[in-house]
Amino acid sequence: MTLGHLIVVVPLLLVIAGFIWLLNLMHTPEPILSFVCAILVGFLVLLYAVKLFMGYSPHPAIAATASFTGHVYMTLASFAVGFLFYEHMKIAYPLCLLTSIFVQGWLYRSLIRAGGRTLGWGKAILIALLSVAGDFFVSSPIVAWVLGEFSNK
Repeated sequence: MTLGHLIVVVPLLLVIAGFIWLLNLMHTPEPILSFVCAILVGFLVLLYAVKLFMGYSPHPAIAATASFTGHVYMTLASFAVGFLFYEHMKIAYPLCLLTSIFVQGWLYRSLIRAGGRTLGWGKAILIALLSVAGDFFVSSPIVAWVLGEFSNK
């Protein structure tokens, strides 16, 4: 990632934090804040990862649709796996993670193909892995920072 990308991405993450702060002012429940932040971070990851791996930028509408739909499918798949393996959490967590990455990779591959390009399975799974990692390592700290910093005031 170059300095030019950082100049764009860091303010966008601050805008996401501001948007989450506004939702927090409206007393939005924390799971919805986390979900919205994960979708926005997934949108950025998808835009930049496809640009990095494939050399072209997808249309923002395709990236937004893919991020939203991917996170909805990931939530539903996680719910189903958790429901089936609720007594065996050591099996449920890795299975849920693998299911989420596979479902998002399949969805990203399908939506990029709808845009007229071809995305291979390896790159689709890598982009999905980056999206899931972004949920844990970027969106979760943003939500925790916003809730911890501004909730008491």
